[in-house]
Amino acid sequence: MNRWSGFVRPAICRAFSTISKQAPPCCTLGVGIVDGKPFAELSDGGSLHRTSAALAVAAAVVLLYSDLHRSGRARCEEATINDEKKFHPNFGEPVKGLRTYKASEVAEHNKEGLSVWVTFKEGVYDITDFVKEHPGGKEKILMAAGGAVDDFWRLYRQHLQLPEISHMLEAMRIGNLDPEDYARASSQSKKNDDDPFRFEPDHRHPALQFRSQQPCNAEAPLELLVDSFETPNALFFVRNHFPVPPPPEKPVVRFEGEGLKEAVELTVDELKEKFPQHTVSAVIQCAGNRRSEFNRRLEGKPPVKGLNWTLGAISNATWTGPRLSEVLQYVYGDERIPEELASEGHVQFWGRDGDGQQNYGASVPAAKALSQNGDVILALEMNGEPLPVDHGWPVRVVAPGLAGARNVKWLSRVCLEREESPSFWQKSDYKFLQEHNEDDAEDADALQVMPVTSAICCPVEGATVSLDEQNEFVCKGYAYSGGGRRVKAVDVSVDGGRNWISAMIEENPEGKADFGRAWSWVLWSAVVSIPPGGPESSLIDVGPPEETQEVEIIVRAIDDANNTQPERPVTIWNVRGLVNNSWHRAEWDVARVVDSAARLLAPEALRVLVRDSIHHASYDGPAEDYLSLEDVGRLLRAASYSAGVKERGVRSLTSMATPRGSRRYIDIAVNLTDGMFKGVYHGGSRKHEPDYEAVVERAFRGGCTKLLVCGGSLSDSIEAVELCKRLDPEGGKLFCTVGVHPTRVGEFEIEGTTAEAHLDALRDLIAVNRDRVAAIGEIGLDKERTEFCDYETQLKYFELQLQLVEEFHLPMFLHMREAGEDFCRILTNNEGKWRRLGGVAHSFTGTLDEMK
Repeated sequence: MNRWSGFVRPAICRAFSTISKQAPPCCTLGVGIVDGKPFAELSDGGSLHRTSAALAVAAAVVLLYSDLHRSGRARCEEATINDEKKFHPNFGEPVKGLRTYKASEVAEHNKEGLSVWVTFKEGVYDITDFVKEHPGGKEKILMAAGGAVDDFWRLYRQHLQLPEISHMLEAMRIGNLDPEDYARASSQSKKNDDDPFRFEPDHRHPALQFRSQQPCNAEAPLELLVDSFETPNALFFVRNHFPVPPPPEKPVVRFEGEGLKEAVELTVDELKEKFPQHTVSAVIQCAGNRRSEFNRRLEGKPPVKGLNWTLGAISNATWTGPRLSEVLQYVYGDERIPEELASEGHVQFWGRDGDGQQNYGASVPAAKALSQNGDVILALEMNGEPLPVDHGWPVRVVAPGLAGARNVKWLSRVCLEREESPSFWQKSDYKFLQEHNEDDAEDADALQVMPVTSAICCPVEGATVSLDEQNEFVCKGYAYSGGGRRVKAVDVSVDGGRNWISAMIEENPEGKADFGRAWSWVLWSAVVSIPPGGPESSLIDVGPPEETQEVEIIVRAIDDANNTQPERPVTIWNVRGLVNNSWHRAEWDVARVVDSAARLLAPEALRVLVRDSIHHASYDGPAEDYLSLEDVGRLLRAASYSAGVKERGVRSLTSMATPRGSRRYIDIAVNLTDGMFKGVYHGGSRKHEPDYEAVVERAFRGGCTKLLVCGGSLSDSIEAVELCKRLDPEGGKLFCTVGVHPTRVGEFEIEGTTAEAHLDALRDLIAVNRDRVAAIGEIGLDKERTEFCDYETQLKYFELQLQLVEEFHLPMFLHMREAGEDFCRILTNNEGKWRRLGGVAHSFTGTLDEMK
């Protein structure tokens, strides 16, 4: 269940039902983004004083791109808003005021049907309601019922490495374990000093991206993943369910099965010497690859369970070993494999890794395993070398085209049976379960064939990419389809999927695979062009040297059965977050490289932001507070300008000239909560149907890339949040402010509530919608319109709301009319709350000195 669903303080509901809208705010100073930089302009179109935008420049980017600021404090005692990047302070430690239980009392709660209790260190926990939710299955967690989980967690060490688990456990805390019982159990545990992880490799490549240390689960580094068609052994992703098992005294594989009179054992040497060695280039991909994207784009779905894999739980290698079909034919000999078993049975595999109760196991259909064209092998070598320990030495199964979970490592036993493997990982785990069939795991089909997928690996998402003089850069990635299907096309889009270009594909250098036997991936590359006006622009103006803009690129693949990828993760959401093969979307900041100042010269300079530029160039004009466009032109033409660009970068100077084709806009004052957008003007009757969608669509069509919806009261703020969700369900385009406008702060003193309760309601609204709220506002003072709220009340609640700026680390969205002295005094007295965050003066009628 979504952590936040259904949680809003009662104060919000009470206040929302009693508050009516008052005077809408207005604006005399606008700020925005041009060429990826903040700008400010007076609403009458006049030139802008170079110090007048000090507040705006300080934080416009923070305000408008505040999706980077999602870690603020949340004061929601009833909600589970724990900082899950830190371990719970009471994790397993005694807690004062709780009852103490003897170990014998805990032992009575040892099975389903009763309340189920466990202990961890010195804590006692009632996990009854969690048993069915346990990602590893209720059977496993019930093994610890009535006792300690400590020894189990020594084996499943991810429980000790993930802070969120500490918060989950402490939420089920009912008491403390008797100190004498804990000391006795600890002493007994220390006698068994065998570390189950003592057989791990001495060294793993430092470039691997670890998702858990013990057992080891690590992704291939994306920067290096697409450098070569075959992934180097040291960089191949690692998926271990348990500790690496001890090396076998005698490396043998035992073969059993229906119709076989007795089991047959073959040594690794015999597997190598008795049978022809077959080499296959094949991908192994964890079924959970790209799981993290489900949680990044939930769209109302609850978070999925499992390791937080990004794009690197996939690799390609050349595997060598005997075909399983030939080995099984040898094992059965004259007895022959029963025909019905060969067509409808299953080949079960068991590894040597386990938890002391059951070893890891899986199975594949016998029709796949026994087919020459199925290419299932017992791999002894990987990329021409003996299997590394992490990848199953001395022998593993490679079942090309199937989910990684079926490629069992450290192979010890093979069974040909009518039923699929009875192991947990076949019967319960690795299944596509949605909300409506989550409880039917055993009846659901086990995952086998992987769907078509693709990913952008390079440049790594989030990096700043430099464009060449043609406004282009190269991106690279992989594409793969399971079941032996060949990827026949990879497409890339820079405009949200409206238009596509074809990528170049690198297939297996050994040659094109036979139909139905394309087991390896393809690597792809594409030259992507980003016009200065954005992906949708056809203009060719070149922006200034320091210009950056945010760009999203999408990739999709199509296989030879014409299967392609779904557009959004939510359409294939499943409980475990498996087989995410939606379009992959990557975002970067792209920076333009310009080697000549002449390409920036002025007639296009329609917006001017001047800060310290005058200090970076040779300019003989007066050092006035204002610079005209003519002054800017002279400044740009100054003899030392080119040298200044090369030697010093001249970041602020180059931001003054704004070529028409590279302009981008962000509207930071959208009053969508006003009645006019519902067709109601000046409190009259409705003139037309609500037209929010049309207004927003026109804004984006006109060049706006992001919109900031203003909150002017608690009710407005709630509506602003809901509008953002409704009009921009995927997020990233519509954000809002939360706060109470100075003309409406009388709502803090509404009968039946308190100011602190009202502030708490604002706090909770922000905390629950942290990804949507970009700033605190519109807050401030308005001495012009005291008929809506008296000035003393305004003073009190302007200062009170500055607490939210500090608590949530969000910038200010300010309003000031004819109250400059008090406005500056309050901001100065509270400077420690906002100085690092800054803000924007959305409405300002003060003096020049007050602006400074």
